[in-house]
Order: sequence, then C-alpha cells, then structure tokens
Amino acid sequence: FAGMLFYQKIARYFHSLKSIALWLILFGIFLFLADRFGKKEKGLKDLTWTDALIIGLFQALALMPGVSRSGVTITYALLAGFKREVCARYSFLLSIPIIAGAGLFELLKIFSSPQNFLPLPTITVLFFSFISGFFCIKYFLSYLEKKNFDPFVIYRPLLSIFILILWRLK
Repeated sequence: FAGMLFYQKIARYFHSLKSIALWLILFGIFLFLADRFGKKEKGLKDLTWTDALIIGLFQALALMPGVSRSGVTITYALLAGFKREVCARYSFLLSIPIIAGAGLFELLKIFSSPQNFLPLPTITVLFFSFISGFFCIKYFLSYLEKKNFDPFVIYRPLLSIFILILWRLK
C-alpha cells in the first residue's frame, strides 16, 4: 500500500547512488545502536498488536533505496526489546505476504505474455530459490542465538564507501 502511494516520489527524489550510500550508513548506525541498547528480553509471545503495527509501518521505510526491509523491521523490534532471533523470525514471517504478492505480480506478467514463459527454467529457479532461502534462514536464526548483528553493521558502511567510489568515478 505504501509503495503504491509513495514509490513515484521516492523514485524521483531518492534513487541516486549518494542517497543509497547515505541510507546504508544511516540504517547501519541504527542497527548498531538497536543491537547494543535494545533489552533483548521479549519473546514472540510478548508481541502486541501495537508492536506488530509499528513494525509493519517501519517495513514501509524499505521503499527508500539502501534500506533493507528485514533490516529495518529487525532494528525496530530490537529497540522494542525483542530477542535477536525473535526479531529475525518475525521479520522473515512478515516477508511471506510481500514475497507472495510480488511473485503473483510477476506470474501475472508472465501469463500476460505466454511466449516468454519457460516452464522448466521457471520451476527450477523457484525450487532452488526456496531451498537456498530455507537453509539461509535456518542458518541465520541459529547464528543469531549466539552472535550479534556486527557483520551486517560493518558491511553497510563498507558497501556505502564502494558505492560512493563508483559514484565519484561515474
């Protein structure tokens, strides 16, 4: 819904390499602060309707280039006092309707021009995407039971520097 309302304005004003680098750094800082100072006491059973609504609203910030949907929802959930693995688990659950909706949208585009539809490659890609995504999420959740978000905090400014170098070189 937010994408339908705001995407054109965001695309017009914020889709630049400088903007992407800025949002990467800014939300890397937010993630760092949330991971350090969030209480990390709450479990999934402690999630209230208000928490869910605010996390959902934060998800809309991912319309900004350089803002990760899962990163921004995890950041807010950490600030709200949830455990790391609970934040990640809930964020991944939130992605299901978005991914399903985007997949349905792409499927409708494919069926509107059936000459471009290749069944075997499409099924193969879907299968391997599902398998790799499943194991990636499983590993990530077990990682978060013991470790913090530091690798993601570090990667964001490094990626920003790389993007700014590319922008400078044009």
